[in-house]
Amino acid sequence: MVGFRVWGCFEHSLGVGVVRAQKQSAVTFYVAVNGNDSWSGRLPSPNRTKTDGPFSTLKRALEAVKTLKQQQGGTLRQPVTIYLRGGTYFLTEPITITPEHSGTEKFPVTIAAYRNERPILSGGRKIVGFKPTTVNGRKVWAAEIPEVREGKWYFEQLWVNGRRSIRARTPNKFWFYILDVVEEPAPSESGKEAVQTIYLFPEDFAAITHLSPEEVKDVNIVVHHNWDITRRFIDRIDPEKRAIVTSGQRMKFWNPMRRYSTLIIENFLNALDAPGEWFLARNGLLYYIPRPGEDMTKAEVIAPIVEKFIVINGTLQTGGLSNT
Repeated sequence: MVGFRVWGCFEHSLGVGVVRAQKQSAVTFYVAVNGNDSWSGRLPSPNRTKTDGPFSTLKRALEAVKTLKQQQGGTLRQPVTIYLRGGTYFLTEPITITPEHSGTEKFPVTIAAYRNERPILSGGRKIVGFKPTTVNGRKVWAAEIPEVREGKWYFEQLWVNGRRSIRARTPNKFWFYILDVVEEPAPSESGKEAVQTIYLFPEDFAAITHLSPEEVKDVNIVVHHNWDITRRFIDRIDPEKRAIVTSGQRMKFWNPMRRYSTLIIENFLNALDAPGEWFLARNGLLYYIPRPGEDMTKAEVIAPIVEKFIVINGTLQTGGLSNT
């Protein structure tokens, strides 16, 4: 059983904002960006000698709750509050909460913001080192990310100064129209249901006709058909037929991709041509075209590195899990 209260709300894909708790607790731990996990966590700010103060991570605070619970014979005897001070806490792994960290309905463990401060748990990582360069005759900025080059990291979202940026796409406004779609059963050994061949108008197909097989592997098509969006990788392109070949599930008979369905094509370097667009190459180079007013020597650039923020492991029983 897990007995926990988390007061808060999701802000966006990279952060969790946690709002003020409603009442004081008998045992209190603090977490702050200027804290230290070797301290007691019982002070809201570092002391004058910098020998004690808040923890620096929520993970360490949860471990303190676990230790307190063990000292009390395995069951908390008073409610516990973990206060997060204002600031951004960058996670490198999900926060995992188990029954060992939990309280009960009478003596819960509450995670809350400290007073009116605004803490943010970020699943992102800052990217620095942008330098001006030229791509296809256009002035862009680029940063090198070794982990991408080594195959350890790849991402599909990017935030610049708190604003979501756009993966390089074509067209930049509106969309292309599908000329026709033909669906056939996929080979049984592929593990997929169907293969779709999407025919484009000649002037639209021209945008991707020169892509190499390696470039094609990372390209996405995003098809808008009525109320649905289908996002697919491309298996291959057929220049002779001016067609995109993709595979996956069968189209739904009530709302398939069809002639004049609209689509965009994204995530290839030649599509990088508008302010606010970015492209991540497998060689580790991240390219970006700044929006008006963005100074890439000072901009805060963040990409996601953690897929989950909080993982709660336990069994849900009556009165056991509160307001997660």
